[in-house]
Amino acid sequence: MYLIIFQLGSDSSAMKLKINRKLNKIGARMIQKSVWTHESAQKLIEIASFIRARGGKAMVLEANVVYE
Repeated sequence: MYLIIFQLGSDSSAMKLKINRKLNKIGARMIQKSVWTHESAQKLIEIASFIRARGGKAMVLEANVVYE
């Protein structure tokens, strides 16, 4: 499982909508407003690249269970 964490500028409501639609389209699950999870690192990297190309910040992390 992988996580994408991103940050956009404060005046980017249209960009937030585009990103949320992209994440929903691939079946990602929202954990918090700017934290989503998905099983494909490659799909999240593509979205992170989309965010960065438009001036935002984004990173993709691998989620590991430490304690269950």
